[in-house]
Amino acid sequence: MATAHIASTAVTDTVVSLSEMVQGLYNHRSCCTLLFIARRHKGLIWCFYSEGKNMRAMNPVSERITLRRRIIYKVIRTLPQPIKKLLLFGHRHFCPICQSRIRRFWRFVPHFDTWCPVCGSLERQRLVWIFLQQLTDFLSPRPKKLLHIAPEKALEKRFKQCANVQYLSGDLNPYLRGDLSPAMLRMDITDIRQPHNSFDVIICNHVLMGIPNDRRAMQEFYRILKPGGFAVLTEPITIGKTFEDLTVVSPAERERVFGHHEYVRQYGLDITDRLKEAGFSVRTFEERELVQEDDLLRLGVLQCGFEDTASLSQPLFCCEKRADTYT
Repeated sequence: MATAHIASTAVTDTVVSLSEMVQGLYNHRSCCTLLFIARRHKGLIWCFYSEGKNMRAMNPVSERITLRRRIIYKVIRTLPQPIKKLLLFGHRHFCPICQSRIRRFWRFVPHFDTWCPVCGSLERQRLVWIFLQQLTDFLSPRPKKLLHIAPEKALEKRFKQCANVQYLSGDLNPYLRGDLSPAMLRMDITDIRQPHNSFDVIICNHVLMGIPNDRRAMQEFYRILKPGGFAVLTEPITIGKTFEDLTVVSPAERERVFGHHEYVRQYGLDITDRLKEAGFSVRTFEERELVQEDDLLRLGVLQCGFEDTASLSQPLFCCEKRADTYT
């Protein structure tokens, strides 16, 4: 009965929270529209009851807040982008991927306010898009073939809007989950079933940390890139020197050792040594090299809360295959 009461209270609080998101900034009609949307999603809201039961043990207040936040995110995800742009409009922040002006980026994990509530992009995806726009010829009319590993919905949609891009996505588990899109091909990046010199561009975000044989994956990226092509990789740099332990196999132990249940290592900046061993010419870009200081928080490219300007290192690695290379 206590758990049922928590779920019931969470639904009530959700409707209130959804209306509070627009109160004071929008007229009465907008508030009523959002409340109507919330009521239409009763079944969707109640489906979160099963997620609530799987949460770690916590006090009723904390559980209700966490469940309410998940419900709000789920409701927002189901809305069409034009409605989200209208309801969440603001002047403080701007998402370069969906071109939305919003009041704030939302909290994706504790301490990180990086999730765009309109397109679902995170800071690393926005950084990749800014890099492609500013420092490459990606948007030039020349046709390009792109491979997107573990495709994020926000980037996938943007790439498919580019008339010059022939898009292909791959993932070992090619099914819809979270902010990832269903991949077009089932793909093991340590054994990519694509011909040599096939792609102009490869995009891969936060994947290599979970690949036991990451060196083999890097070699495969190099093999399938055309001479003159490049791979854009992002991985969080959390320690000075890469640490890995392939004997850690249980999800709980990986969570304790590496900070995530799917990871098998933590990268240091010596990740560039592995990329160079695969044959790449590597350039490393920090956020501040791609975005002006005044725009770091406005564009949401730092992994931090907006009340805190401290940031974790999450550089972008541009890995080029020389134009005079033949494989």
